[in-house]
Amino acid sequence: MSTITIPDYCELTIRRATGDIETVNYTDATRAAKRAIIQTIRPQDFTAMQAAYTAAGQELISYRNVTKDVETAKPTAAEAKADADHAAYKAGHDAIARMSAAGERVS
Repeated sequence: MSTITIPDYCELTIRRATGDIETVNYTDATRAAKRAIIQTIRPQDFTAMQAAYTAAGQELISYRNVTKDVETAKPTAAEAKADADHAAYKAGHDAIARMSAAGERVS
């Protein structure tokens, strides 16, 4: 089995109107508010969020996207057979495409 890296959650560092600095798990906050769950923040999204927080009298200082490594699922026997069948079909198809590109006739 192999592992892949996937988004886990994102954090925001906020300066509140009172001057307090707080780091918030933004993924948990969106989940608790029953809104779309946000696991990553892109730079352009952060810029838009900064403007909104500034209008509310707060300051977004930074963000951090946290990832986690998970093991990939082992393919079932049916999936492994389907992958092998597809690879065999693709090999034959590609061979015909190469011959056709070279001007050979396939009968």
